Amino acid sequence: MEKSYELCVLFAGTQTPAEIENLSGQIEALVAATKADIKFAYSLGRKKLAYQIKNNSHGEYRCWLFSVDSTAIPVLTEKLRLSPIIIRHLLTILESDLLAKRLIEKIRAQHPKLKLL
Repeated sequence: MEKSYELCVLFAGTQTPAEIENLSGQIEALVAATKADIKFAYSLGRKKLAYQIKNNSHGEYRCWLFSVDSTAIPVLTEKLRLSPIIIRHLLTILESDLLAKRLIEKIRAQHPKLKLL
């Protein structure tokens, strides 16, 4: 059964923006390999962490909203868990109306003059 998910990934803050883009592309390829339909990708930016994780005091957050068959999730979580390029990840299930609401919020934030329902 296909469900909607949000994946948030934390990259090390010591990496340059170009490296973050490259790593972000690798994570997107992992998600796409599960035959997911990626709806939206966005950055939450660089943040100071409350405590050090793997000797990092800062991190870069990236998120993806996507739909995929729920049978592909265990494989994806295992690949993310074993990935050396990310510090932490969080994968959550979204209700269908919540997915639409988040997409509209992100589009409005990027294009404030655009008229949406």
